[in-house]
Formats: sequence, structure tokens, C-alpha cells
Amino acid sequence: MKKNESKNYEFLTILIACFLIIMQRVLLSATTVPTYTLYPGKFYIYSFMKVAVGAGLSLVPLYMGYHYQKIANIKVLRYLSSFFLLYMVIALTNNVFFYIKSSALNLRDYWIILFPISQNYFIYAVSCVLLFCSIPLLTKRLNTLSTDRLKRITIGLTIAFVLLPTLFNKDIWGFQEGKNVVWIFYLFFIGYVVKQLNLEKKIKFKFLHLGFSLGLLFGLILLMTQVSLFIRGDASTANRFSVPYSLFSVYYALSLFLFSESIAQKISLKATGTFIATSLIVTQVLTSWPLTNYRVSTFWKIKLSSSGLNWLLNILKYTGIYLLIAISLITICLLLQKSSLYKTRINDLSFDSPTQFYQKLRSIKSWIYRRKAFFFVTIFFYFFTCVQLFLLLGCII
Repeated sequence: MKKNESKNYEFLTILIACFLIIMQRVLLSATTVPTYTLYPGKFYIYSFMKVAVGAGLSLVPLYMGYHYQKIANIKVLRYLSSFFLLYMVIALTNNVFFYIKSSALNLRDYWIILFPISQNYFIYAVSCVLLFCSIPLLTKRLNTLSTDRLKRITIGLTIAFVLLPTLFNKDIWGFQEGKNVVWIFYLFFIGYVVKQLNLEKKIKFKFLHLGFSLGLLFGLILLMTQVSLFIRGDASTANRFSVPYSLFSVYYALSLFLFSESIAQKISLKATGTFIATSLIVTQVLTSWPLTNYRVSTFWKIKLSSSGLNWLLNILKYTGIYLLIAISLITICLLLQKSSLYKTRINDLSFDSPTQFYQKLRSIKSWIYRRKAFFFVTIFFYFFTCVQLFLLLGCII
């Protein structure tokens, strides 16, 4: 395990992805969406920024596909316990912070720490983790394909997943704004193809591709706004091509990925797998945790009444605050992972195969059974407290 963790990976693409994901959250939660009718200038700026940062979600699976050789050689299942433990620490930290801030305790916020998938709060994160666990088997199968067959599959999937939704302006496959597991696996496959066919070396003028693809998206927003106003009388379809699975957004995401990877290779900005995983987990929890998003969107939302410059500066200020919090949490998590207590817990929970996983579950079941009296007492007092709260509420009403 230590040998695998010592491997270094190019970090620039992940750094850009984390920044874009954070800024996307600021635009979604902390910013009041401007309408074209009242704020046409802000509407364009908001639309430009939103489509530009939307590529952040696509960069991570592209990165995993491009660097599949390093990932396929590690014991991916062994890292799941560490991922989950870090997630719990960050989520609990968020809850405690807002409890201190508002003095309001909601047991649901603590309950969903154990069962986040039940509420669909981490669709993108779960899709990426499933991809991460599947990479050794997936690449083993893909490596058997010939170059011609690889090209045919790429063309077929791109027509089905990208071209058809672009033409019909519908989320045909239920990609859920680029968070669906099928879309994540498709982007991984594209990253794999880029690596296998050496496209990063064959495609020249990467910066020009990046500038042209982004300019094309901006131009389409301007064009579709006028078309929408002419046909519908509003700007409801102005962002038709701004979705992650449109042909133009995929072109932009791929151009950004190729450009960032070329720069990363030149400046040799590398980091350990532990650092990259911690950065991604912190970013995902910070931007997807429901309590954080609720508090920000309800109490700290940026108003549209300010001038355009102040409005834009507030967006950048909020992005900076998110980044500072993310850096602080990453630092805390990295230090925590060096502690003996954390390492002991990880060794107790980690597993290398499904067989070991079942053994861990049986051992946890035995541990709970030996302490069943404690759990029965805890459940009793929890139920008793809930009954008291309901009775108190009934008296107040």
C-alpha cells in the first residue's frame, strides 16, 4: 500500500477541476440567477461563467481514463474505507460548524451522514467511486480491443450519447447534468481513447482549441438568446447547448483537459494519490453537502440589486471563501491521515477483495451482537426523547 501511495500524478487537471466545481456551486447556491428581462448584462455574464465552469465535472473521469495505467495497478478496493472515513469527518465538521453558527440541531443532518445515497446528494461522487473501483477490470477488457474496434466504439457511443441529445435538445439517457454513472463511464472511455491513440500529441495548438471551443459556447449563448426571444418571447432556451453532454460542451471539456495535461507535463506539477483523493473528497462534500447548500442559498445569497461590478466581485469573493475552507479541510484531513488512530481504524476497515469485505461485515455484526445491550439502551433513549419532543410539540400547539 505504501508503495502505491508513493506514486505521483500530474495534479494540474484535478486542481482546475476542483476550482471549477467550487465556482459552479457558488453560481448555483450563492448567486441569484439573473433574468434576461431585468438584468440582460448579468444574464449573459452568469451564463458565460456557468458554461465555463461546467467542464469541471467532466475533467475528473477524463483524467482517470487518461491515467488508467497507474490507477489499474493499485488495489482500488483498499481505498474505499479511507474515502468513507474522510467523508464522514468532513460532513460531521460541516454539521458541527453550522450547529455552532445557528444553535439549531436537526438529527436528519447527522442521519444522512451514514446513508447519503438514499437522498441522491452524491450522485456524481458515487459514480466516480464506482468508476474508480471498476478501472482494473474495465481496462483489462478494453486493452483486448484493436485500434479499429476502439475507434468504431468511440464513434458509436459519441453519436448516441452526444450527437443525438444535441440534435434533439433532450436528456435522452438521463445524464442528470453530467453526474450519471453512464456518462461518467463514457468520459472515462474518451480519456482512455485519448491515451491509447496518443491524441494529446497529434492534436496541435491546444490553447487555440480551448479558446475557440469556449468562444463557440459563448457565441451560441448569444445566438440562442436572440432566437429564443424571437420565437418564444423569452430567453428560456438560451442555454440549450450549455449542458455537459452537448457536442460543443464536450469539445470544450476535452480541449480544456488536453491543454491542462500538456501544461502539467511541462511544469511537472505532481502530487501523491492520497493528496489528489483528499482534494476531490473535500471538494465534493463541501459543494454537495445539503446543510451547507441550504444555509448558503437561504441566508448568504448574493443579491442582484448591487451594481454589475459589485455583483461579480461578490461571486469571486464567495469563491475565494470556498477555496480557503477547502484548503483548510484538505490540510486537516492530510494531517489526520498521518495520525496513528486514523491508520489503525483504516487497517481495521480496509479490504482488498469482496471476500475480505464480507469478513469485515461479519466481524462488525459480531461486534454489535456482543454489545447489543448498549445499542438497545441507546435506541430506547432515542425513542424516548422523540416521544418527549412530540408530546412537547402537542402541548405547544
